Amino acid sequence: MEPEPDITEVEAKARLMAVCPGAVGIGHIIEGCRNADRGFVVWDASLPKDVPWHIHRQSFMQAIHTGLAFCGTDTRDEWCVLGAMALIYMRSMPGFEQVEAVACPPFVYIGKHKTTLMYTDAAQHRPPRGSNEFVCGVGNRAARGEIESAPMCIA
Repeated sequence: MEPEPDITEVEAKARLMAVCPGAVGIGHIIEGCRNADRGFVVWDASLPKDVPWHIHRQSFMQAIHTGLAFCGTDTRDEWCVLGAMALIYMRSMPGFEQVEAVACPPFVYIGKHKTTLMYTDAAQHRPPRGSNEFVCGVGNRAARGEIESAPMCIA
C-alpha cells in the first residue's frame, strides 16, 4: 500500500472538522459510568392528571439536567448514556438532534440535545445499564438516573 500524498493544512483541517465530536475521546465517559457517584435522579413516566404527554415528556430533560447539576456542569463537556427505554424517550424529545450512529465502543454516539452529547450502549455490550436507566455526566463526574413507571424494554 502506498503512503498517502502530503495534504495541505486546509485539507487537514477539513478532515478534522468532519470527525464527529461525540466520537472523540470517550475515556472520561467510561470512567464516569464506572463510578457515577455524584447523585441519583428519578423521572416518573406516569402521566400526571390534566398534563398532556408532549408537555410531561419534556420533564425527562429536567431529570437529566438535575443529574448534570450534581456533576457541577457549566454546560461544557456534558454527556448522557441512555438505556433502551431512556433512548426511546430521548429520540422523541423536541430539540434532540439525531445523527447517523457512530460506534465508540462500548457506546454508540446518537446525537445531542442542546449542549449534551447522547450515547447508548452498543448492542454487543448490553446490558450494563437497565432499560430504564441512564447515566449523565460532565467530564469524568457522573450521576445515575432511572425512569419509574415505564414499561421495560427487552433489548
